[in-house]
Amino acid sequence: MKLSFLSHLAVGLLLLSASNSRAFEASDFSELIGFTVIAVPAVDSVTEGEGGDKFVKLLDGTTFRVSMLLLDPLPASHVVIFGRPIPQEAILYKIAVRDRIYTATRVTK
Repeated sequence: MKLSFLSHLAVGLLLLSASNSRAFEASDFSELIGFTVIAVPAVDSVTEGEGGDKFVKLLDGTTFRVSMLLLDPLPASHVVIFGRPIPQEAILYKIAVRDRIYTATRVTK
């Protein structure tokens, strides 16, 4: 059975908000209009690069660069990955970490 977008979103947000002191507000989702939930993966590690960017490495090895990430997710915590196709066959990513939504760039080797 294939889960709908809302099902993925609900599961992801429940995982994220279970340990949050701040819950998501409806207005937090305005920047996600047109995006689709791609995955709700576990985090393997978070490292800091030059310029303060954080690199969030998922258990499957996929890595995202996130600017302005203030809170480090702990290993084995979950994030929600959103994507939206843009011109030139690229994908614009957003990543929900705990109680915040950030723009992210997928790092390719």
